[in-house]
Amino acid sequence: NFKETSEGLWSHLAVDGSESYRKGSGGGYLSGKGVVPQHFQNMTFVSRRFRTCKKPTFAELLQLSTMAFKTSIATFFFCLLFCGPVVVQAQWKLHSDRDGIQVYTKTVPNSPFKALKTICHVETSLTRLTAVLLDVKNTKDWVYATKICKLLKQTSPSELYYYSEVTLPWPASNRDFIIRIAVTQDPKTKALTVIAENQPDYVPAQKNIVRIRESEAHWLITPMPNGLVRVEYTMQVDPSGLLPAWLVNMFVSKGPYQTLKMLREQVKKPMYSNVQLGFIKD
Repeated sequence: NFKETSEGLWSHLAVDGSESYRKGSGGGYLSGKGVVPQHFQNMTFVSRRFRTCKKPTFAELLQLSTMAFKTSIATFFFCLLFCGPVVVQAQWKLHSDRDGIQVYTKTVPNSPFKALKTICHVETSLTRLTAVLLDVKNTKDWVYATKICKLLKQTSPSELYYYSEVTLPWPASNRDFIIRIAVTQDPKTKALTVIAENQPDYVPAQKNIVRIRESEAHWLITPMPNGLVRVEYTMQVDPSGLLPAWLVNMFVSKGPYQTLKMLREQVKKPMYSNVQLGFIKD
């Protein structure tokens, strides 16, 4: 008699009224009372029994069924916890390392434009660095390719909205964007988090300037010994329009390096020497 199971096609042969077990095309054995799949043969007991072609007792088959059930349950939870939906995250790759400024890039799911992360140490205080970040009118002195930067609204000492226009090489059109910037400080570590949230519809778009509608950026500023702070700036921008991704990726990888390099110089200016910010503790 032939039967088809999940293990393949099996055959059963009765000889002189007693049952024996014959290997089928699926690589297992079939008895008159049930199938013993191939993977059971890996167990010592089953291998021994079937090498001698002796019929296992009911108790032995029950033991095998119990073991198989426990194994299936264990396998299920292992897959659920460790082999279940796995999302492979792209890793940061070092793009450049100059003057103590490291620029990293990584691919972003469903986007042709790379994310950027820039890390460096700056000799300054938390207060002075925060003052520079919130000093919108002088942003063009240190942020790469900034043509115009103006304050739109100050909602609190630690939060504001600003407009900026960025110069791009010919023949590309300039880009502009509106950002909400907000500063918070961890009371225990004193580390600062500065978010830069895109607000593309805060003011009307201008003619001949392409509005950037999608961007994410934030600063993580951590106090270090010897009067240093660690600055980590992460951003990902879709510049809109018809710019090819390779050109944008080449352009923006230069921008963070130049920006952080100029930031080191900006914090040294006398205008920030005596700044006091009530929401920042150095």
